[in-house]
Amino acid sequence: MVNILVKIPLEGEILNALSPKELDKDYDGAIEDYNRALESNPNESINYFCRARLIYRYENDIRKPDYEGAIKDFSKSIELNPKEWIAYYFRAFVMFHKYKDYKSAIEDCNNTIIHNPEYYLAYILRAQIKDRIKDYRGAIEDYTTALEMEPNNINLFKSRSEIKEKLGDYLGSFEDKRKAMPLDPKDARYYYCEGWIKYYQGNYREAIENFTLALRADSQFTASIIARGVTKIANGKFDEALQDLHIALELNPDCEVALGLGDKLKLWLQSKFNNGETFLVALPLGNNFDQLNFHIDNAKYLYNEGKYQKSFSHLEIVFKTGYFSPAFLEQIGDVKFRLKKYNEACDYYGASIDLGLTDPSNNLNKRTLAKRHMSFFKRTERDIPFKEYDPFSWKTLHSLNQVESAHDCKCIGDARYDLGFYTEAVEFYSKALELEPDYSDAIKARERAEEKLNDHPGA
Repeated sequence: MVNILVKIPLEGEILNALSPKELDKDYDGAIEDYNRALESNPNESINYFCRARLIYRYENDIRKPDYEGAIKDFSKSIELNPKEWIAYYFRAFVMFHKYKDYKSAIEDCNNTIIHNPEYYLAYILRAQIKDRIKDYRGAIEDYTTALEMEPNNINLFKSRSEIKEKLGDYLGSFEDKRKAMPLDPKDARYYYCEGWIKYYQGNYREAIENFTLALRADSQFTASIIARGVTKIANGKFDEALQDLHIALELNPDCEVALGLGDKLKLWLQSKFNNGETFLVALPLGNNFDQLNFHIDNAKYLYNEGKYQKSFSHLEIVFKTGYFSPAFLEQIGDVKFRLKKYNEACDYYGASIDLGLTDPSNNLNKRTLAKRHMSFFKRTERDIPFKEYDPFSWKTLHSLNQVESAHDCKCIGDARYDLGFYTEAVEFYSKALELEPDYSDAIKARERAEEKLNDHPGA
């Protein structure tokens, strides 16, 4: 079995140095060839590199990936030839994906680019690392540089789109999504993206036209019906907007966005002539980007400071404009969760899933976690089950000493497992078994988490 973590095109001196056995996929034989070559000439940097490439990627029934050995070989190759740019790149890849050593990985990417500034894969890897450490603007710069070298790489547009959305640049995000799609009359997603671009530019007429074209291509595209309804609200066509929201609910009766927005609009229509209340509609992003970003950025800052109610106050201002995106709705869900309003958190996570074009698994996990808490509170009739429980960003496991029962530990373990923190999940399941050794559900849960931990070391 070969575990190929990444396929990198090789050329020139490196390609010439490869063992013929590697080209024939006889990887054990190739590793032996590199061993013999290094015994006869221990100062040949390229052979350390070639061996390292195999020993961290190749595994069979006997051989396991040797990450530490690969790091030593990449480092030896660099020591012998400080300009061996490809060794820097591969070492960065292993340091990032295996060891989560982001600082060292970025330094190696920098050295790769210094010695080979045209190697676009180094910019992509550095962008991925910057994304992980939340240097989103730096990530966008690197993806942009890579796109200058690979202008037809649609995956780069998709990646840059996701980063722009995290920054709140929804116009730029949808522009990149559109560039990643061919102009195809049968592709509803293309017109959906084009519709949001026109919406954020304040061109509501063309936005509605594009959302309609998306629905002609796919009449079951609920997100496009909702988007058209939101645009009609922004354009003052409230009755038509209600019709679209009704259609969306017929297709998806559980759609939280259509339910919430429809109810809000109905109440306003009933009261507007009595009290002169104005319905707050969507602001065109092109003219109000700084204003909206001010509130979104302040909300993020206050959230990180633990001031969740103040954070929500800023998000509420933006929400009342009708300004929707998957990332923004997820952000509200996170705040609602911290405020222990789990039912509302479920609604916002669900709304984010309804609107999203990207992988919804993260929000599905968060919604599951919120539902767990709703159920937990109902069973125990407590206000706060765990004093310092933060489901998204723990730095320590000091809360282990604050839970009161094996069931509490099992519940926290399930939550950590849902979010992919398998080491912490094992810790809590083990604590549950210390309190109740025969707790069968905790035994099974710990075995499941340990299996995941074997597949994802360090998670």
